[in-house]
Amino acid sequence: MASSDFTVQKWKDGHTDTILCLDSNNNGVTASGGQDGLCCLWTPEGALMDRLDKFDDDVTSLCFCQKDASKFFLSTGNSIMSYDLKNLKEPVFCCSFNQDEINQIALNSNEELLASCDDAGQIKEIGRAHV
Repeated sequence: MASSDFTVQKWKDGHTDTILCLDSNNNGVTASGGQDGLCCLWTPEGALMDRLDKFDDDVTSLCFCQKDASKFFLSTGNSIMSYDLKNLKEPVFCCSFNQDEINQIALNSNEELLASCDDAGQIKEIGRAHV
């Protein structure tokens, strides 16, 4: 039986195609990525806060830092980018370590390593200097 403590609402006006991934930070901001090449940022109430420029490829994975709620990573194609919510004009960091499209990225618990896996079956870890 469902609890009455949950509210379901539809967030709209963000993506134009299938949403592939999402993550939320400690402040309730949610980022979503999709097949439309967009990364949308949402307020805790579900209002569209910002939209990153259309990328050439799908935005396949996202993850927020837990230590710094304004920092997040996204993957598009074979690239990983880091952004800061305080300035979304340009990525803070961008790299292409994988040979094929990245399926998922994940930070380890102390946020010293960022791992990625791709369509070629490869797993890559990016060390502290880049994270």
